[in-house]
Amino acid sequence: MIKDDHHRYIGCTGRQTVRLHYRSDNVCELYINGEFKGLAPFDYTADKVRQLEKKWLHANRNIQPYKFKDIRPFIDITV
Repeated sequence: MIKDDHHRYIGCTGRQTVRLHYRSDNVCELYINGEFKGLAPFDYTADKVRQLEKKWLHANRNIQPYKFKDIRPFIDITV
């Protein structure tokens, strides 16, 4: 998770972006993909988001870019 100067935390878990806006007294606003989901306890929510980030990174650590194959002619020219 990344923290900015205004008590906002941003995390990315796969295809979803999670934002936590810390209010006070261990309470935060939870946004998933820019949509407000509600108020949540900050410590618990931040810990779960970190676990999801680690799980996603661990599951996708072997992703490699696609290797294109050479184009071969479809017509047999040896005949």
